[in-house]
Amino acid sequence: YKMGFKNILPIMPSVILFGLILGITGALGNVSFLLVASTSFIIFAGSSQFIVIVLIIANEPILGIVLAGIIINLRHLLYGTVLHDRVKSKGLKKLLVAYLLTDEAFLITEIAYKKNMAQFEAGEYSVDNHLIGAGFTLWLLWNLSTDFGYFFAELVRNYFSFSTDFIVAATFLGYLVMNWTPENKTLVVVMSLLAFGLAFIFQSS
Repeated sequence: YKMGFKNILPIMPSVILFGLILGITGALGNVSFLLVASTSFIIFAGSSQFIVIVLIIANEPILGIVLAGIIINLRHLLYGTVLHDRVKSKGLKKLLVAYLLTDEAFLITEIAYKKNMAQFEAGEYSVDNHLIGAGFTLWLLWNLSTDFGYFFAELVRNYFSFSTDFIVAATFLGYLVMNWTPENKTLVVVMSLLAFGLAFIFQSS
């Protein structure tokens, strides 16, 4: 578990940043806190959550929202295929591993596995425990930052006027920057904050 937690440290800032943006987007789109928060502890998949929240804000049909979330999350089938022979747990623990499996948790586990393959194969490290350590850390940070972002937006919305369409566009701008330049996390966070800050300034002016 400790190894998974340790390996997740470098990407914590970006996880917190986009959790905040998700919460802010939901609040400014007048989505209830319960609904926004539930996407973080039920769906727990950033890309799907952004799509679901945006479609809810746009008042799209529930069937379309559910299908969009499922389709985007189909990539997890590929992750599961890669990890199938490495995960040794059974029953509830295996379900927990599957629940905590995200893009970031998979990437970190895959990198750790390749760097320490001999130790993993010898049983010195467990892929299952590594995923749980990384995944739970991500889950906790994501839920806390989403909730904080929501309440922060509720506090400031009385002092600033926001366009829902504009805040959604700003959110996706920052999110796309993160996905297009994953190799430099510092630059990703700076550029995302800049994009979101400029959106805030221009909207408020």
